Amino acid sequence: MPAAGLWVVALSPGSAYAQCNCCGQLPSLFSFTTGSTGCGTNPPGNVSPAQCVQGTNNGTACTTDGNCTGGGVCRGHLDCTGLYFGGGQPSGVNLPATIPDRGLSYSKVTSCSGCPATNPVLSPALAADVPAGCSTPAGTPTFGMRHCTSPGCLFGAPLAIPNPANTATGTCVLNVIANRTGVGTGSVTCSTGALNSLTLPLDSQIYLTGGIEPVRTCSICSGGTPGVCGSGTCMGGPRNGLTCTPETSALNGSYPTSHDCPPPGGASSGCSPGSSTSFIGCLPVPFGLTSGTQTKTSFATGAQARVFCGFCFDATLTQAFENPPHSCTADGQCTNGNFRSCRQHSNGAFRNNAATTITETGTSPGVCIGDGLNHAATLVSVFCIPPSYNTIVDPSGEIPGPGAVSLPGTSKFIP
Repeated sequence: MPAAGLWVVALSPGSAYAQCNCCGQLPSLFSFTTGSTGCGTNPPGNVSPAQCVQGTNNGTACTTDGNCTGGGVCRGHLDCTGLYFGGGQPSGVNLPATIPDRGLSYSKVTSCSGCPATNPVLSPALAADVPAGCSTPAGTPTFGMRHCTSPGCLFGAPLAIPNPANTATGTCVLNVIANRTGVGTGSVTCSTGALNSLTLPLDSQIYLTGGIEPVRTCSICSGGTPGVCGSGTCMGGPRNGLTCTPETSALNGSYPTSHDCPPPGGASSGCSPGSSTSFIGCLPVPFGLTSGTQTKTSFATGAQARVFCGFCFDATLTQAFENPPHSCTADGQCTNGNFRSCRQHSNGAFRNNAATTITETGTSPGVCIGDGLNHAATLVSVFCIPPSYNTIVDPSGEIPGPGAVSLPGTSKFIP
């Protein structure tokens, strides 16, 4: 995602945090590792107004899951570690999807500014900047490429998006940092560890793998211990039966995953299929993280009353979204050929067709992070997902539409 990164660590001279120094030794690193539990605010997010989804009384106003029948939930709350995506039709993939834990990403501190010089300037870490780890199998990304923050680096382990109700629509996602404007820029406050913002655009590689099992759409690294080199065995994909290192915990039946175990059908060549038989394309996702709050509010267009993420659509001839995707907030911004309507897949958000606001709230460590220790934090993001142009994936995922995620974990400043 990053091509040039900037995190400004601010410290007011003479403040109560005068001894907090994130600039004493350069170059240095800043890291964040995702966890599987422990958001500082629980639940960390919500959509409003709340209504029952994914059950038998969809559309009923609710305050708790107990108000919803037939296995439904009150959407309402957005849960810790949950990935939510898509519009408001009840027929889409049940949410949330589970985010992989143990995702470790580094940024590099190369210089400081200010007087005194207490404001570190961060740039994306290259693969060579990443501390050494397990060797990786031939033909798979190096350890450094799995944890750096330069364009082409990976963001987290393979992400499984199963759909047990319709296994043929299950996908595996590899998130790759993209080289787009603003990549890697942001700021963090040394005295509190607050991540004010970090822009991380993604090219999300989508693999339509169907269901290896009802809940398994990515190859997994089975039988090993996370982080213990070569302790597992790939199940599924082109390295089936070969050794691997698990990169996540066994969060559920879809995990642990590992980049040692490429998706069924093989990995693509960037955003081109290469030899992959399951790759269907890249989603350019404008992803940005914060330990603060992110909110999206819906708007109305000629076709829909509650749009969070509009894209230009041809409602008269092809019944398709403009390709490449053309984002919009009003019909008047859509002027190319028959693509004159601004809309998303369906009204609302995350199977709640009445939703008009989405909010995610993170937490910062609340202490000086210049001590080089791990500090608990939660990073969040609310973002837009464009169409994939696949006639199976888009209706199943309800995209184009909004997305939201909360990532509990630990931040660390490494002198």
